[in-house]
Amino acid sequence: MLAAAAAVAQEPPAGAATLPAAPVRIEQVTFIPPRFTVGDPVELQVVLAGLPAGFEERAARPAATPAAPLAPIVIDGIAPVAPVAGGRHLLRVSFRSFQPGSAALPAVDLGGGVLVELPDARTDATLPDGVGRLQPAPGPLPLPGTASRLAAVAAVLLACPAAAVFGARRAARVLGRLPAGGR
Repeated sequence: MLAAAAAVAQEPPAGAATLPAAPVRIEQVTFIPPRFTVGDPVELQVVLAGLPAGFEERAARPAATPAAPLAPIVIDGIAPVAPVAGGRHLLRVSFRSFQPGSAALPAVDLGGGVLVELPDARTDATLPDGVGRLQPAPGPLPLPGTASRLAAVAAVLLACPAAAVFGARRAARVLGRLPAGGR
């Protein structure tokens, strides 16, 4: 079980769900897939305990967005909090990491003064450990219709000399220079 990783504000806004007496705890963290590389889509599933009723189907959002234009982690989406067995709640965060190594995910604001600090994401490089070398890049692929065009050009290149020879022989026969059966 993970230590308490959520902060709760002192006074909830008007109309908000009742805040828990104890801080919200993260009970379980699951990355799907468990190992991921740069650019892979990942879903983080966080099981929360101590969240009061009334947070179900509430829209969650990142507490802060990275200021850098090329952030190491990009949040693709955050699903509304869903209740699970035992009075716990499931928070799902979809993201992509664009930098190998460990990077901090931004905190998630559930509203009502509840802020959940997410664990760090460990991103592998694009070449997993234990893999030898990258395979060589394949050669260029021909454009559609290239084979038929090449066949047509070859046919023309073969047909032109043959037509010239047969045309010259025909012209010579017509003019009477060659006998009908000879060369």
